[in-house]
Amino acid sequence: MKVTAPVAGEYHDEIAWFDFADLPEMWMDHKSIAMEARNRLKDDIKREHIVYNLLPKQFTMPDLHQLHQDILEQEVERSRFQKKMLGTGIFERLPKLQKETPGRNPYLYRIKE
Repeated sequence: MKVTAPVAGEYHDEIAWFDFADLPEMWMDHKSIAMEARNRLKDDIKREHIVYNLLPKQFTMPDLHQLHQDILEQEVERSRFQKKMLGTGIFERLPKLQKETPGRNPYLYRIKE
Protein backbone atom coordinates (compact mmCIF):
# COMPACT_ATOMS: atom_id res chain seq x y z
CA MET A 1 0.00 0.00 0.00
CA LYS A 2 1.28 3.49 -0.78
CA VAL A 3 2.17 5.55 2.28
CA THR A 4 1.86 9.32 2.35
CA ALA A 5 5.08 11.14 3.17
CA PRO A 6 4.38 14.61 4.63
CA VAL A 7 6.83 17.40 3.78
CA ALA A 8 7.56 20.43 5.96
CA GLY A 9 6.49 23.77 4.51
CA GLU A 10 8.02 27.21 4.82
CA TYR A 11 6.40 27.79 8.25
CA HIS A 12 7.38 24.39 9.72
CA ASP A 13 10.80 23.24 10.88
CA GLU A 14 9.87 19.57 10.82
CA ILE A 15 6.90 17.29 10.33
CA ALA A 16 6.32 13.66 11.31
CA TRP A 17 3.71 10.95 11.84
CA PHE A 18 2.73 10.08 15.44
CA ASP A 19 0.58 7.47 17.12
CA PHE A 20 -2.48 9.07 18.69
CA ALA A 21 -1.27 7.78 22.05
CA ASP A 22 2.05 9.61 21.56
CA LEU A 23 0.95 12.96 20.12
CA PRO A 24 3.35 15.77 21.02
CA GLU A 25 2.27 19.09 22.47
CA MET A 26 0.23 21.02 19.95
CA TRP A 27 -0.73 24.63 19.62
CA MET A 28 -4.09 25.76 21.07
CA ASP A 29 -6.79 23.09 20.62
CA HIS A 30 -5.15 21.17 17.76
CA LYS A 31 -4.74 18.02 19.84
CA SER A 32 -8.48 17.91 20.60
CA ILE A 33 -9.20 18.57 16.91
CA ALA A 34 -7.00 15.60 15.94
CA MET A 35 -8.74 13.37 18.50
CA GLU A 36 -12.18 14.45 17.28
CA ALA A 37 -11.15 13.72 13.67
CA ARG A 38 -10.00 10.27 14.78
CA ASN A 39 -13.35 9.56 16.48
CA ARG A 40 -15.22 10.83 13.44
CA LEU A 41 -13.21 8.51 11.17
CA LYS A 42 -14.09 5.56 13.43
CA ASP A 43 -17.78 6.41 13.07
CA ASP A 44 -17.53 7.08 9.34
CA ILE A 45 -15.88 3.76 8.49
CA LYS A 46 -18.90 1.93 9.94
CA ARG A 47 -21.49 3.73 7.82
CA GLU A 48 -19.93 5.74 4.99
CA HIS A 49 -17.78 4.85 2.01
CA ILE A 50 -15.73 8.07 2.04
CA VAL A 51 -12.93 6.41 4.07
CA TYR A 52 -12.09 4.27 1.05
CA ASN A 53 -10.47 7.39 -0.40
CA LEU A 54 -7.59 6.53 1.96
CA LEU A 55 -6.78 3.53 -0.25
CA PRO A 56 -4.95 3.58 -3.58
CA LYS A 57 -7.13 3.19 -6.69
CA GLN A 58 -6.35 -0.54 -6.74
CA PHE A 59 -5.99 -2.44 -3.48
CA THR A 60 -6.22 -5.93 -2.06
CA MET A 61 -8.66 -7.24 0.53
CA PRO A 62 -5.74 -7.49 3.00
CA ASP A 63 -5.13 -3.75 2.41
CA LEU A 64 -8.80 -2.98 3.08
CA HIS A 65 -8.80 -5.24 6.13
CA GLN A 66 -5.71 -3.52 7.54
CA LEU A 67 -7.26 -0.09 6.97
CA HIS A 68 -10.30 -1.09 9.01
CA GLN A 69 -8.17 -2.53 11.81
CA ASP A 70 -5.96 0.56 11.90
CA ILE A 71 -8.89 2.97 12.06
CA LEU A 72 -10.95 0.94 14.54
CA GLU A 73 -7.87 0.04 16.60
CA GLN A 74 -9.06 -3.51 17.05
CA GLU A 75 -8.78 -6.91 15.43
CA VAL A 76 -11.39 -7.62 12.76
CA GLU A 77 -12.03 -11.27 11.87
CA ARG A 78 -10.69 -11.63 8.33
CA SER A 79 -13.05 -14.10 6.64
CA ARG A 80 -16.22 -12.43 7.92
CA PHE A 81 -14.80 -9.05 6.99
CA GLN A 82 -14.14 -10.04 3.39
CA LYS A 83 -17.62 -11.54 2.97
CA LYS A 84 -19.18 -8.40 4.45
CA MET A 85 -17.14 -6.08 2.21
CA LEU A 86 -17.89 -8.04 -0.96
CA GLY A 87 -21.55 -8.15 0.03
CA THR A 88 -21.77 -4.36 -0.07
CA GLY A 89 -21.48 -4.48 -3.86
CA ILE A 90 -19.24 -1.41 -4.00
CA PHE A 91 -16.02 -3.26 -4.83
CA GLU A 92 -15.05 -4.61 -8.23
CA ARG A 93 -12.54 -7.45 -8.47
CA LEU A 94 -9.96 -6.88 -11.16
CA PRO A 95 -8.76 -9.74 -13.37
CA LYS A 96 -5.08 -9.03 -12.75
CA LEU A 97 -3.45 -10.65 -9.70
CA GLN A 98 -0.96 -8.81 -7.50
CA LYS A 99 2.45 -10.42 -8.09
CA GLU A 100 4.49 -8.64 -5.39
CA THR A 101 3.97 -11.17 -2.59
CA PRO A 102 5.23 -14.75 -2.31
CA GLY A 103 2.73 -17.60 -2.17
CA ARG A 104 -0.91 -17.01 -2.89
CA ASN A 105 -1.42 -13.64 -4.54
CA PRO A 106 -4.55 -11.71 -3.55
CA TYR A 107 -6.82 -10.22 -6.18
CA LEU A 108 -6.81 -6.49 -6.73
CA TYR A 109 -10.04 -4.57 -6.21
CA ARG A 110 -11.27 -1.06 -6.86
CA ILE A 111 -14.31 0.97 -5.95
CA LYS A 112 -17.05 0.62 -8.57
CA GLU A 113 -17.69 3.82 -10.48
